[in-house]
Amino acid sequence: MKSKRDKRNYIIIGLCMILAIMGVGYAAFSQLLTINGTANITNSWNIEITNIRGVNLSSVQNNGAFDKEEPQVGSDKVSATFHTGLIQPGDTRIYEVEVTNKGSVDADITSVFKNTLSDAIYFSYDGVGPLGGTGTDVLTNAGVYNTDLLTTEEPFSLPTNTNNVRYIYITVKYRESVTSQPSNLEATINLELNSEQAPSNREEVDYGPHYLKQSGLEIPIVKSGDGLYYDSNTGEHYYRGANPDNYIEFEGNIWRILRFDTTGIKIITDEYIDMSNYEGSNASGTGGKFDIPNARKTENNSYCTNPTVGCNVWVATDKMNESPAEFVNGTHHGTVTEDSSLYTYLNGEYYNNILNKNSLIIDGTFNIGPISRESSYTWTGKVALIDSTEVSNVGSYLYKSYGTWTITPDTSFPIDRTRFIWRANNNLNNASITVDTTYRIRPVLYLTPNITLTGNGTNDENIYRIVS
Repeated sequence: MKSKRDKRNYIIIGLCMILAIMGVGYAAFSQLLTINGTANITNSWNIEITNIRGVNLSSVQNNGAFDKEEPQVGSDKVSATFHTGLIQPGDTRIYEVEVTNKGSVDADITSVFKNTLSDAIYFSYDGVGPLGGTGTDVLTNAGVYNTDLLTTEEPFSLPTNTNNVRYIYITVKYRESVTSQPSNLEATINLELNSEQAPSNREEVDYGPHYLKQSGLEIPIVKSGDGLYYDSNTGEHYYRGANPDNYIEFEGNIWRILRFDTTGIKIITDEYIDMSNYEGSNASGTGGKFDIPNARKTENNSYCTNPTVGCNVWVATDKMNESPAEFVNGTHHGTVTEDSSLYTYLNGEYYNNILNKNSLIIDGTFNIGPISRESSYTWTGKVALIDSTEVSNVGSYLYKSYGTWTITPDTSFPIDRTRFIWRANNNLNNASITVDTTYRIRPVLYLTPNITLTGNGTNDENIYRIVS
């Protein structure tokens, strides 16, 4: 393996600024000051410039700064250009350069300024913005220029996974103190970013309030309380807390957004669904069995060996990803040749007729392995249940006073018991029950990320709604 020193890469953003001749005095600044800038990145980490945009500093009165040409990301994906016009002292333009790590290795990046600035123009680099995106209000009110430019290394992390980004802010300002033609008509600034592989035990850095840009929304990311959290290990954003604003309307019902990940938008029904069309439903249709007794055959089946009590495995092994020869649960193992009754209903009658085969529903991959090892077996399809570990991770908003099935087989009674959850005194209760017992059902599925949402996620008229 190469040494850490050998894995160092360099990202250079070079800004070459050419200043036109300026008039004398504030009243005489009638000629246009033009700045031409180029930013370049050279790398082998698959780090790309994915966007650049400019905005005027909102606190400057009568700010006349503008883009002579629209900022552009180069076709090589490692360069960006901007061309700025400044009319009078005080004019300030801010450029947000979005840098994305699309590689397979986490990167730690340090930054340092080099070279000399102009007496007439103030350039500054305001550090690196957070993962997930920023809004114009944040960009223009975040202290976008400093008294002193950075002269020492300022580290930041750039994890792997598409859409993991950082935002570099570059400020171009016409100094208020300029009242005559400057003697220095040229200024050059270089911003160098040095990239190296991140250590596996890196502590997460607090970058302050920031946002996830998703489906036309900018959703605040939090580090405590109710709200949307960021997992730096997986690159996923998930909701946690007692009652976060993650309500979404879909197919005429209220759901909750569990997470945003590389597949799409993972959602779960807020309440249990009507199971009256399910053969394994109770008399009122408020719940159903995970597996109906005698619904699975035992021929060539060495795991689900007692059909009278049902079986706790979601699908047959040949439908699992990589088609394992056997399903292993503790000391018990064997083949599974039939699907569970609940899988058959949710991906048949429920998906086809209740959800109307909605085209926004996409295939998702779900963990279906036994408790504490859920990810050891996975299944890809349309409709599933939440797994036991995810329930524990996301918090109490999923807890209900009634019992709700999870997709996770129990290990203490490996053949016929699976996990369910319920709330008691606002605490999670996560235990096992035989699969032929009737409990409430809350389906889980993925929506495509290519949708536009409106609202703010509260359970009222501002619930998230899909508009396209």
